Amino acid sequence: MRLLVDMPLSVETAAWLRSKGHDAVHLREQSLQRLPDESIVEKARAEHRIILTMDLGFGHLLAFARRAEPSVVLLRVHDARPSHIHALLAEALPQLETALQQGAIAVIEEHETRIHRLPIQEASDR
Repeated sequence: MRLLVDMPLSVETAAWLRSKGHDAVHLREQSLQRLPDESIVEKARAEHRIILTMDLGFGHLLAFARRAEPSVVLLRVHDARPSHIHALLAEALPQLETALQQGAIAVIEEHETRIHRLPIQEASDR
């Protein structure tokens, strides 16, 4: 998978993802740690990358945009240590790959992973 790792996730996570065969870059590695969320979405879309983040704002941006890309993996955890994040990703990413390629927001929590297909539609659109 092609991933764009957002702040506050560690640069170690991008390196770990690369060691697992993913094409992953961290915003800090590109000196883009202060890039606004809207610009991160556009960068991910242009580079065909999945955003990996802990920032709830990306779900809102994508819901309002009503677009199918970019996909987002949202980590909702209390323990943000790289070792914990890596363990969660090792378990969840293989199961999420198809949905993320088709356009989705995947929410990874301690004991549950949820997938919301993109574009997110209003109840009246269904």
